[in-house]
Amino acid sequence: MWPLIINVFIVNLAQSVINKSLQPNVYTFYLFFNYALFFSTIILWKKYKENLLNIIYKIIIFLSLLFLGMSLFSFSYDGGKQLILFFNNPNQLSLFSISCLSLLTITHKNQDKNWLFWIIGLIQTFIIIKTVSRAGYVVMFIWWIFMIPVKVRKALLLCFTVVLCLLPFVEVFDASEFLDLVGIKKNFFQKRFVLSNPEFNGLEERGLNRPWEYPSYLIAGAGEGLFSRFGKAATGLEIHNTWATVAFSYGILGFISFLMLNIEAVRKSSGFITLSLFMLYLFGSVHNNFRSPFLWMVLAFGMCIGEVNFNEKETKTKTGTL
Repeated sequence: MWPLIINVFIVNLAQSVINKSLQPNVYTFYLFFNYALFFSTIILWKKYKENLLNIIYKIIIFLSLLFLGMSLFSFSYDGGKQLILFFNNPNQLSLFSISCLSLLTITHKNQDKNWLFWIIGLIQTFIIIKTVSRAGYVVMFIWWIFMIPVKVRKALLLCFTVVLCLLPFVEVFDASEFLDLVGIKKNFFQKRFVLSNPEFNGLEERGLNRPWEYPSYLIAGAGEGLFSRFGKAATGLEIHNTWATVAFSYGILGFISFLMLNIEAVRKSSGFITLSLFMLYLFGSVHNNFRSPFLWMVLAFGMCIGEVNFNEKETKTKTGTL
């Protein structure tokens, strides 16, 4: 963890001096907040153990009910009918809901999937649907596949297969009434038009061509911010991919440090941590959630729960009960 922290500080500071701008240091501040949250989670875990999971579970319940009320009675939409609430854009709200599902995945072990667990899952699903986030839809579907009972899972997979088979004939059906009913008609067809536009280049639009346009930065890192430096790389936005952002912004050392942190979080922990990280990084394949506080909380829980699981395994091995 410390190699990553030091690398982020040095790279952003160096780029700040070279480009005579304080902007890269702002990103350092954001990341330092996440580092503080990471270590705070570990400290709180050592003090409260699994009671911390119960506290977070209750916080998720409160936030879910609050956001449900806001989404039902709020007029905070981006453009047409794409729910945004008080977030900068709908995708950030979708990431928030996915993060809640990820933490729900970790904390549900103590709650035994009671009726409240499923209600919270449905609330976050409703919010994701209202954001009209394509990545959110995929991650949401995967969460339900892993969480629901096996028999229901098979039926859902069968239905999904049938839907995929019918997609080539989608023009025959008029889904506008249904889409209008759930409040996403306008944005759905806008996104569909963009994807069918031959001039649309997903790699360019999301800044993913930046690493090969400016390969020299992959060695030591370009730092974050000051996107106007990359004029050849289409947009002036950040790279919409978590791992590409880390590699391009913080170079080889930053990428390896972040990779090792994730490996350590997954290596000793339960499958729920792996699923939670998979969900976040799947969404992060088309968005950048490197600075998301929830990601760092999940990584911290991976370290903590993994340590408990490893110690329990060691104890059983020594006593011959494994």
